[in-house]
Amino acid sequence: MERVVIKKETPRGVKIFYALLVLAVFLVSMAAAYYAGVRLSARGPAGPMHADQFLARENTRLSEQVKAQMTRLAALQQDLIAAKSEIELQKLTSEGLKKAVDEEMRRRLLLEKELGFYRKMSNKKSARFSLSRISFKKGARPGEYSYQFTIQKAKKDGVKDTGVIELFVIGKRGNNRETIRIPAAGSPPLAYSFKYFQAFEGEASLGEDFIPEKLKVTMTGKSSGKSEMKKAYAWEDVYSE
Repeated sequence: MERVVIKKETPRGVKIFYALLVLAVFLVSMAAAYYAGVRLSARGPAGPMHADQFLARENTRLSEQVKAQMTRLAALQQDLIAAKSEIELQKLTSEGLKKAVDEEMRRRLLLEKELGFYRKMSNKKSARFSLSRISFKKGARPGEYSYQFTIQKAKKDGVKDTGVIELFVIGKRGNNRETIRIPAAGSPPLAYSFKYFQAFEGEASLGEDFIPEKLKVTMTGKSSGKSEMKKAYAWEDVYSE
């Protein structure tokens, strides 16, 4: 396994701050030395060299050092300005990158949504049959309903199709969930046989205490034995007074 070593580098701004701090200490030392020279000159000659000569020499030396340090200070200030500019640039670059990523994610979600829509439309186009005009209405007695619907081919191919259709009403009876088959359990399912379309109507008894919630419709081909269509509806979408 390859080892990855991450080196932590001191930020450029911190380095410049330390350099300025050292420079400030140096200037204070120079000032202290200058003050000592002035005190020495006040005491008179020191060895073979007079105090004025010593003071002049020290003053020249200190002036040159201060001049060099001031030059260095100016360079460090420029470096500090450059470091601040670099930090601001990195900040702007990071914000720009985040915006670009957010925009790309937004575009991807829109694309997936659009793709899902076209897939749904494609599935609809590929269906061989469609169900229309489905409705349930109250019957003469509570819990009884009359229903009607129409099955038609999506494409007119002139071929006669046969099979069976079953309706299932899902709901509640008291605290229990229940599924009621139409036609009622034990009765043969609705048979279809048509080339283009076929209309159905009939009566169904769900019970006075039954509360319908959903309707499911299944269509099974006779020759293939496979499901030709499955539809589900909310009860409020098919029920009318």
